[in-house]
Order: sequence, then C-alpha cells, then structure tokens
Amino acid sequence: METTDRVKKEIDWLKEAKNLQETPDFGELEWWKPSEGRYIVRILNNGVPYKSEFGIGERARVLDKIRLEIETDNERWNWGITKGKTRKSLYGQLCTIAEKNEGRLEKTKITLLVKGKGKDKEYIILEAINDESEKEENSLKRLAKGLLSYIGLKGESHKNVKKEELYNTFDISEDKIDDALDLLEKEDKISIELDGTIVVL
Repeated sequence: METTDRVKKEIDWLKEAKNLQETPDFGELEWWKPSEGRYIVRILNNGVPYKSEFGIGERARVLDKIRLEIETDNERWNWGITKGKTRKSLYGQLCTIAEKNEGRLEKTKITLLVKGKGKDKEYIILEAINDESEKEENSLKRLAKGLLSYIGLKGESHKNVKKEELYNTFDISEDKIDDALDLLEKEDKISIELDGTIVVL
C-alpha cells in the first residue's frame, strides 16, 4: 500500500517537460520594482504582452501582463504591469495615457506616485487623473488626492513644494491644478502661503 501511494505521488518528468514554456526574451534589463516615492518615468516601448504563472499545482494561476521598457533616474528597466479591469488600476491609468497619445505609450513621460507596500501598494499616475471622460467632480477629487500624495512625498524628503513646481511638473492646466488645490484648502488638508509654498496640515 505504501509503495503504491508513493508511486502515485511521484512526478512524471516527461509530462512536466512537455508542459514547460519558453522563457520570453526580455533582453538584459533588470526588473523595476518601485518602492514608495515619486518617479518621472519615460516609457520607451509600446508594451509587449506576456503571461506569468504564480503558485504551484491547483493553486497556480496565470496572470496576463504587459512588459514595458522604461527609463527613470537615468536607468533603463523592464516593468511588468498586470492587466487590470478598472480605470483606477495601474493598467487602466496607462490605458488613459495611451488614449491621450493616439493609442500609444511609447515616448510618453508619466509622473508615478507609489504609496504603501506589498499588496497594499497603490500607484497613481498624475497625468491619468485628469481624465475628461470622468465626471468633473470625481476627476477633481482624484486630481486633488494625487497632488496631495505628491506634496506629501516631497515633504517627507524635507522639500517644500510651490504652486509653480506643480504647474511645471504636470501636463495639467494651471486652472485645474488651482481648482484641486482650492478643494484641498477647503477640506483643511493644505494651506498655501503668500509665496506659493504649499503646507500639508
């Protein structure tokens, strides 16, 4: 009985070898795994689809992903993005950027905010927040949230942010940035000094 159980549990290596897939050629670039912070990211290609398998046996699942080649802080990387299903997902935000650029991501520049760690990690692409198809009120709230995250991250590194920096950093109209800052002031989340310095409360 013990011998039969052991034989049933043994792996059929020939069968396993047939199920192996070719490893996609992603070049020699390392994979980018951003930690919390703010990044200016240049996207260098339009994305290459691939599948990634996680887990083993019955718990294994296959994720549809996209590989982007990017540059940030003068270094080139591979960046793996899981295909999401909502506009708020990182994938959905990249779709918004592509829509604004005639259906392409190649040669675009984004400002990426990364908050949290592990499964709680949140990605915000500031240029994707300003989505005209979204109701204006929701769009303004999302823009305000993104700007507050940006200002907060800069504050953690002891750098003051002025309105002028926001105007120069983001591809969003000054009026919309001002509206979002006004909303944050009304909600007592920030105050703006006379010289334009923004203070998080």
